[in-house]
Amino acid sequence: MRCLREHHVGKGRDGLTPQPRFHHASAVIGNAVYVFAGATAMGVATDSVERAVINGDGTLGPFAPAG
Repeated sequence: MRCLREHHVGKGRDGLTPQPRFHHASAVIGNAVYVFAGATAMGVATDSVERAVINGDGTLGPFAPAG
């Protein structure tokens, strides 16, 4: 598992990025990127986990809730 540095994540115009949040954690596990918990733009804690598959060309698929 590789940990990525903490930063603010916000919904991009392309609609492929996860729900906007900050103070979250993220990791690459296998062929996917996971974004864990954090706080919403309104400062409300969230325990959601979202996942995007890393495609063979290095691009990301859309983020979706990780079951």
